[in-house]
Amino acid sequence: MLLRNTLAIGALLSAQYLNGAPALSLFDELHTLIYDTDNFAESSADSVVKRTFENEQIDEYNLVIDANKNVYSLTYNNKNVVQLLNGQWVSIHDNLKERVQDLALAADGSLYASTGNVLYKRVEDVWVQLFSGNKTIYKVMAAADGNIYGQYGGFIVKWGLEGWVIVGADKMRAITPTFGKYLVKMRVDSEGRIFVTGDFTNVATGNYFIACWNGSEWINIGDMPGKTYDLCVDRHNIVYVRGFSEHKGFYRQWDGHTWKDVVMPAGTNNIPDFLQDHPGNVYIRIGDSDKERKYNKFYTLLNGKSEFLFEYPWHESGSVNIPVNNEMMYMIVKRYLKEYKIVKTK
Repeated sequence: MLLRNTLAIGALLSAQYLNGAPALSLFDELHTLIYDTDNFAESSADSVVKRTFENEQIDEYNLVIDANKNVYSLTYNNKNVVQLLNGQWVSIHDNLKERVQDLALAADGSLYASTGNVLYKRVEDVWVQLFSGNKTIYKVMAAADGNIYGQYGGFIVKWGLEGWVIVGADKMRAITPTFGKYLVKMRVDSEGRIFVTGDFTNVATGNYFIACWNGSEWINIGDMPGKTYDLCVDRHNIVYVRGFSEHKGFYRQWDGHTWKDVVMPAGTNNIPDFLQDHPGNVYIRIGDSDKERKYNKFYTLLNGKSEFLFEYPWHESGSVNIPVNNEMMYMIVKRYLKEYKIVKTK
């Protein structure tokens, strides 16, 4: 049975600007999300969005949405490129012959796909090959500075006129011989600074640390108390990290000068997830409970401050009023819900 009382988001936030272009508004339209219910009417079956394409799960870690709200992702096993059209996932793998490892969306709306050895760009419904070589590139991303980056072995690479080039190859040994291949997270801020975390340590202290390419050299901007698993950069260039030390989570932020603990919502001491969309909005999910129910609660995390967005109970059918026309909403839907239906309410 659907929840009778839905949680309405009170205020509409205006669109923020990133690199001179309007970013996606957090609350540009208000919709009702109806989730995980067995009571979807047959007449509305076409409006129910599932997490699968041809019985294959959609990969929630390769989800992108452009300024026109076109949603793209990969299938989990076969790594085919799919697009969400009219509530249904359809294949746009088209002329691609290989499995795609990563999708990347540039600031100008261009969609890129990497198969590891080959980089493609989607042009007028066709995948155009940009590069083919013997370098296997993973974790491809389009950054706010307009460039395309990736990971090659234990190095960070940047796409240029001559193909992939290692960033600061001759400067690496100042902090570490390699970033390794595991647990690597990479973000780039609007000034072009590259932040990297992973399974590498400070030789002098033995601690894990956050590395930064400042345009001329690689530097250590701070040792961490343990391994870092999440790395985000908001549109004010505040860096957020989430990690674990001695079975306890730590959550820190860097303003360009100093590190300090993230100010978490009242009564919260654990953040299971950091999420970030392409405009630079950062979100956190926490678990909460009362005497009767357990809840997922979602907050924005901007410039070091958290603001409540919405909540819904675990393992229940129901509905909630939320802003669904943004990348964060689709990430939440795909990661935490089995299927859903969207009804526009404003």
